[in-house]
Amino acid sequence: MNETAPKRRSFLTSSLAIKIGAVLAIALSLLIAWSIYLVRDKLLTNANDMGSSLAASYAAEEENRTSMYGLLMNMVASSLNHALENGEDTQAYESLLRQYDTNIEDSLGVNIIDPYAVIDGRIVTGDSWRGDPDYNYAASPWYAEAIAADGHVVFTDAYTDAITGEELITLAVKLEGDGNVLAFDILLENYHTHRNRASLPQGSSYFLYDESGTLIYTASGADVDDAQTASWAEDLRTAVLGGELEGHLSTISDPSGITNGVYYSEMSNGWLSVITIPIKDILQDGWDTAIVTLAVICLALFILVIAIIIRGYLDSRKMQHTEDTLKILGDTFYAIYRIDYDAGTYETIKSSPDVREGLGQSGLYSHMLAMIGNVVEKRTFDAFEQSFSLENIRKLAAEGIEEFGGDYRRRFPDGYKWVNIRLIYNRDLGLNEVAMCFREVDA
Repeated sequence: MNETAPKRRSFLTSSLAIKIGAVLAIALSLLIAWSIYLVRDKLLTNANDMGSSLAASYAAEEENRTSMYGLLMNMVASSLNHALENGEDTQAYESLLRQYDTNIEDSLGVNIIDPYAVIDGRIVTGDSWRGDPDYNYAASPWYAEAIAADGHVVFTDAYTDAITGEELITLAVKLEGDGNVLAFDILLENYHTHRNRASLPQGSSYFLYDESGTLIYTASGADVDDAQTASWAEDLRTAVLGGELEGHLSTISDPSGITNGVYYSEMSNGWLSVITIPIKDILQDGWDTAIVTLAVICLALFILVIAIIIRGYLDSRKMQHTEDTLKILGDTFYAIYRIDYDAGTYETIKSSPDVREGLGQSGLYSHMLAMIGNVVEKRTFDAFEQSFSLENIRKLAAEGIEEFGGDYRRRFPDGYKWVNIRLIYNRDLGLNEVAMCFREVDA
């Protein structure tokens, strides 16, 4: 009995050690497996954050792109409305469209926009109308939407042009007068001539859909006319809108069998910006045996997100800097008016308080001169009236003089002060207008 007890105790001790060792081994294995899972989950989470931020960045650039096209349209519409108010003829409208077509092409560096208008029931373009003479523009979505929007720029979904058979998008805005509309046609193949500035991760794809589901643009390099690719793109959109791809663990397989994470952002006009990133590019092959590699990738994804945020911050600061500069320039003058020297009218952009009520928003230039005559020093008004008469302004414009002006004394509520007046003319704009600007100067 005395000899077997120590042996039994020894056996029990060894068994306990084995059990403890097994438990520790299992615990260590589970800890490693759990660590690997956490690393993988963290990578997918970071990829989701990065992809969502990138999709939002692309969507923001698309918003900026549409805003730019809308701004260009409003500029052209303003000139056409001015011509309509003056009762110009068709040749004048054609000349304006031709000039803006050239200017827009020079600004963008490529011919992206095809401008035309419906004026007095006729299609007016910068060149000869080559379409169907029986073309029913009134039945076109862009025309009806523009009339309904009443002065707001509208964007159609992509559609097939009834005349050319090409896929395009149309921007449109209602003009002054009954049934007058300005339109810009942009072919889908030209819509992204200027690519997005944000860079896609290697192996990733980008898809842009309009509200109706048409694939406007893809950066995947795939042929959108290929039936298989087009079908998968439609399945991708359906899965996104159906909520099947929410969360960082959701994936979808492309036609090549590659599993992708999907990240998306919806634009204010209903368009959808979608980015896909292959999971193998996020995790790298052999992630379960290379935690360090995964950590590096995780760090890289984090840095990429920070870079996107920094870029957005810098772009925002640059935009704000430009706006501040324009405000500084505008604040230099206490009064600014636009003078139409052909029509003999003025439009108030900014006015001094003592004449603001008398001048109003617009009127005849003769009324403006009369108002100025009440505050300009009497002994100098005759010279002032002669220098800034409509006849002299027309003469200066005809001679191509871009800036003209001088100093005179003007009565303010607190007494007379020296004021500088400048006439500014830009022949390249093709407008029969000058800007008249006033500012106080030192004695």
